[in-house]
Amino acid sequence: MNQKVRAMLYTNLKHIESIKQLNDVIGNNNNVVMCYGRMNSDCIPVFNALEQLESELSDVQIYDIEYDNPEFEDFKQSTHSLTMTELPYLIFFQNGEVREVFAGKKDENQLRTSIHSIYNQLITTI
Repeated sequence: MNQKVRAMLYTNLKHIESIKQLNDVIGNNNNVVMCYGRMNSDCIPVFNALEQLESELSDVQIYDIEYDNPEFEDFKQSTHSLTMTELPYLIFFQNGEVREVFAGKKDENQLRTSIHSIYNQLITTI
């Protein structure tokens, strides 16, 4: 029986629930930030900060991926995930390629600075 995996992340970010969807998002968008995590005390503040930043961005797409989704077991083992030491795990893609990877808590200002640096995009506070 083919069962659809339900998103377990209760965020206002767009969710990625399959490898196919992940590949489509990366392939069809120039600038993508993926936050790979769980609903815990380390990840929730990052999700909240990304939700705020998403409203300030025009050219960056932000998504979340549930760490415990079995669809992503191979993804966890991929080269992009080998440096993962803690959650959340943020992957910054540009034109389909990994530009930067961060693991662990980041506050809104750290994320804003990273996005500006990686994508050369000025984010203005609303």
